[in-house]
Amino acid sequence: MLNTFSKKAVVAATALFVLAAGVGTAIVQAQPRGPEGGRAGAHWQAPRAAGLARLGLAIRALDLTDEQRTQVRTILEQHRDETRAIAEKARAAREQMRAIEGAATLNQEALQVAAASLAETQVAGAVLRAKIRSEVLAVLTPEQRQKAEQMRAQAQERQRQRMERLKARRPGVI
Repeated sequence: MLNTFSKKAVVAATALFVLAAGVGTAIVQAQPRGPEGGRAGAHWQAPRAAGLARLGLAIRALDLTDEQRTQVRTILEQHRDETRAIAEKARAAREQMRAIEGAATLNQEALQVAAASLAETQVAGAVLRAKIRSEVLAVLTPEQRQKAEQMRAQAQERQRQRMERLKARRPGVI
C-alpha cells in the first residue's frame, strides 16, 4: 500500500505526464498544412507538440490566424531552453528517487532530499506552464480565449471522471 507521500508523488507525476501529452498534441495541431491537407513536415515539427496541450490549449480547435500561429510558435521557442532544463531536472530527480527507493536499505534523509528536489522542479514547471499559457492566451481573441477555457474545463472534467473510474476499480490505491 502506498503511503501519503507516494500517493501524492504518483498523482503529481500523472498530472505532469497528462499535461506533457496534451501540449504535444496541441502544437502538432497548430502546424501548417501541406498541399494534401496533411501536416507539412510533421515528422520534424512533432517534438514541439508537447507545448500547448500541456497548457490545456487545443490550438486546432481555436482556428488561429497565420499571425497568431507565428506568435504562439515564437512564445514556445522563447521558453524552449527553460522548459527542457526543467524537464531534464525533473527526470533526473525521478531517477534519483527510484534509485533510493530501490536500495536494499532505506536512506530516509536522501529520499526526502530527492523528493524535495522533485517537488521544487514540479513547482517550477507549473509556474513556467502558467506563464507560457498566459502569454499564449494574450495572443487569442476574446472568443478564442472563451473557447479555450471551455475546452480546458471539459478536459479537466474528463480527467476527473477517469480518476473516479480508476478509484472505483482499485479502491485504496489512489
